[in-house]
Amino acid sequence: MAVDGSEHSLNAAKFLAGILPKRSYVRLVGVVGYEFNPDTHGGPVGEAQERLSHAPKPGVSIFDAPAQLFQEAGAEVSDVQRYGHPAQEILSEAKEWQANMVVVGHHDGPARWFFGSVAEALVKNSSVPLLIVPSG
Repeated sequence: MAVDGSEHSLNAAKFLAGILPKRSYVRLVGVVGYEFNPDTHGGPVGEAQERLSHAPKPGVSIFDAPAQLFQEAGAEVSDVQRYGHPAQEILSEAKEWQANMVVVGHHDGPARWFFGSVAEALVKNSSVPLLIVPSG
């Protein structure tokens, strides 16, 4: 399951936790885009630490709440933080992990344009079933 710390991501986790069979295994995948990775050309090298300071803090803000939901539902949970293009990294992790399904939340409003492109790329390129959970 792709997580990004948003309310939409948490809603998707709540939905999935509600339908997940006990003793399932859930892999939480967080992707920090290139613009936050100090090892890429997302901006001047001198600004890398400043860009990185605005990146989500994976150990606190994006993995904890979904992991707790899945653990309470009886699932085993692990997480991984990746850097790069979100759709590519989500699909790479799904392939490497041999996932049975990829689950993402869908953003509405202004954030929809960014996430919409990720969801669209997942729909076009996923080789495993994809569940896109709408907000609300």
